[in-house]
Amino acid sequence: MIDTDTVVATDPCGPITYDYALDADQLTLDMVSDECQGFAGDSGEEDLIAQTVIFETAPFTKIE
Repeated sequence: MIDTDTVVATDPCGPITYDYALDADQLTLDMVSDECQGFAGDSGEEDLIAQTVIFETAPFTKIE
């Protein structure tokens, strides 16, 4: 955690920074930057698309 609404996830490809919000039992993430340059010469576009699809499409809900 960097501050009250930003977190950095470490990844072998490079750090990924997200803004986050917690509302009751729901966590939402918004990717701010993805420093992944891809593997084996890839542009990193695939990682950017995957991070957006996985983490920004819906909130995560805490389950007891």
